[in-house]
Amino acid sequence: MITQQTKELHAFSMPPSWSSALDDVCDPGNKPLCGTHIVKGSKNSGKSTFARTLMNRLLEYYRRVAYLECDLGQSEFTPGGMVSLNIISSPIFGPPFTHPTLPNYAHFIGSTTPRSSPSHYLDAIHALIQKYRLDIQNPAIEMTDGQDPRIQDAIPIVVNTMGWSKGLGADLTQRIEDLIEATDVFNIQAPVREEYAVAVTPVLVTGTYGAYYSHTMMDSPPHITARSWDTSRPLCAVPPYEVDCTIALDKVMLTGAGSEDVVEEEIGRVLNGAVVGVVSCERGMIDLDATPQRGNVPSAFGIPYTQHHAPPPTAASNCFGIALIRGVSPPKTEPSVVGTPIQAKVKSYLQMLTPLPHPLLAQSRVLVKGEMELPVWGMLDFRNFNEGKDVDPGDVAGVERDKVPFLQWGKAPEGVIGAEKRKIRRNLMRRGQM
Repeated sequence: MITQQTKELHAFSMPPSWSSALDDVCDPGNKPLCGTHIVKGSKNSGKSTFARTLMNRLLEYYRRVAYLECDLGQSEFTPGGMVSLNIISSPIFGPPFTHPTLPNYAHFIGSTTPRSSPSHYLDAIHALIQKYRLDIQNPAIEMTDGQDPRIQDAIPIVVNTMGWSKGLGADLTQRIEDLIEATDVFNIQAPVREEYAVAVTPVLVTGTYGAYYSHTMMDSPPHITARSWDTSRPLCAVPPYEVDCTIALDKVMLTGAGSEDVVEEEIGRVLNGAVVGVVSCERGMIDLDATPQRGNVPSAFGIPYTQHHAPPPTAASNCFGIALIRGVSPPKTEPSVVGTPIQAKVKSYLQMLTPLPHPLLAQSRVLVKGEMELPVWGMLDFRNFNEGKDVDPGDVAGVERDKVPFLQWGKAPEGVIGAEKRKIRRNLMRRGQM
């Protein structure tokens, strides 16, 4: 428990401007039912905190509130790289890492910014808005004991936007505002950082992976929130799932800058150590015939990957969460069985780590790799960091540091391509900036 305030950490105090703005919009007696509230502003301005506070205030009047997360880098309920729609029925307190939740509906963008795929980003958000309007906004009235006086036949929505508020980022935020047809827009002004102020001023414009508990909500996947984190073991010590690509997967897709250049022969190396989205697609919405064939023999690399394949269609797919591909086995040919129609097959296996429940994994037959990469700390074995232990801190799972893949300690040997320090020039300007 934290009992003292520091320069980086302080108790939350509701600013008067927040209270005034929330009082104006959160009273159903003065507002139409099912308001759509969008919160926008620059980075570090307090958008997420205000959106969370607004959601909690709405829960005083409504039994459920929808929360649309459009910030790819700092998501409230899900890992980064996803746009998600969550249906919340109880107040949320604390920073995002205290309540990671499986989304009711989500789409995997694969990056912490929509810079390289703005059209896919907007398509995903548009699909979630359509899902909200058709299936969530006006739910059927449930038979209850009548002790809860809150509104149950309407679900308002809170939209949290990203902090990229200039150039393309501002254009994307405006497109989202047009799509959602907001009844209330909160534009958060950033405080002066030197003062470490808590209060930020919202400008109201109207007329525009631990232990889990779960409960089912509507027809969406189970609403599951992690109640604790298991940090007792590094990732290298967690037993992985072994996934047969030819049986468990329909398609492996790549998205983001440079993904179209990855040929079939390199897909195993690209997936090795990758962070991927675990996606479920409606039957018939993925072109399975696009898998490379060599006569009647499946792909020679055992992974159902097709170069230049588009991301999953947002109108017919749902991302349940993310997974880590810890290892990829070399392709192996299984011999045919004499006297049977079973022909020789090329198989490849993935070692996969994910906190997703088994029922959701069974529905997910598509993996999507984006631009996000596993951070260096995720590759280390922190069990070797304890003082007094006669083990090199660079060793991982008993493997010596010099033989650990993907990690380079100290200066690389002379002549290794790409090992030298990158030189970056920041004094170059575009023609329009001169």
